[in-house]
Amino acid sequence: MKKLLLIILVLVLNGKPCLSQPYQPMLATSNQWHFTTCYSGCLTDVYYTNGDTLVNGENYKILDGYHYISRTFLLKESVSEKKVYLKKIFPTYTREFLLYDFSLDEGDVFEMKNPISPFPEIGGEFQLDSIRMKPVVNNMEYRHFYFSPTESNTIATYPVVWIEGIGSKSIINAPGGEADINGAGQLSCYFKDEMLVYAQLDSINSCDYLPLKVQSSFFSKIKIIRADQKNSFKLQNIEHIKSIELFSINGQKLKTIINNQKNSVFLSLDEFQAGIYILLLQDDFEQRKIFKINSE
Repeated sequence: MKKLLLIILVLVLNGKPCLSQPYQPMLATSNQWHFTTCYSGCLTDVYYTNGDTLVNGENYKILDGYHYISRTFLLKESVSEKKVYLKKIFPTYTREFLLYDFSLDEGDVFEMKNPISPFPEIGGEFQLDSIRMKPVVNNMEYRHFYFSPTESNTIATYPVVWIEGIGSKSIINAPGGEADINGAGQLSCYFKDEMLVYAQLDSINSCDYLPLKVQSSFFSKIKIIRADQKNSFKLQNIEHIKSIELFSINGQKLKTIINNQKNSVFLSLDEFQAGIYILLLQDDFEQRKIFKINSE
């Protein structure tokens, strides 16, 4: 009888995923996420941590690139608590959000927050259905957290996946966002201290780390001049620029223009309020430069 109980116990243990490995921190010295969206064609944006800062005695990583170019998005991780926070600096105040809680157990309910993202800021409650060890790249196994919206959630109707040490399969500040390559986009690559940790190659050919480079001379030739039309600007000498992205001063992405080797394009701000806006231009060599324009 004891032998039978022992055999049953071994079978049960073998059938349960091994989740005993130590916590995998998300933030390292350097972090780089590649985020891909596909409409008429696929475009991969890159965002990354770029420097550290102290706020009220606490250490934060500064997010940069993509729609974080205002450098007002700060990440903090409590390894002991297995939690990741986002602090957003507004002109007159700051707010901090709990983005990820990797200490959750199966069956726990978590209210998703998606601050300054394409998704509702309050994403509603999700239940953690299961935690599974799965390979991400080079046979490295990381915990995957599988969530589904609760019956009371009237905001989201889709499942959500977090990966410990990496974040959401959606954008980093949208743990409750839908990872959809043909929608708001999805995570395609993640590098930690320049080492590839995650790769999803269903819509891109490869994951290549993009070091911070000295910007090319193309940017020095670009001219941004106010056009005759109200709130319109003309960008000249941009034949080597492949994409132009418009952001609010708070870092919210407002518009994307794909440039097909044209020397000049017109940018209208008629649909937006008067104020200061940020342009992010990317050249053929994946290098980027920020410009500010004032529509007032």
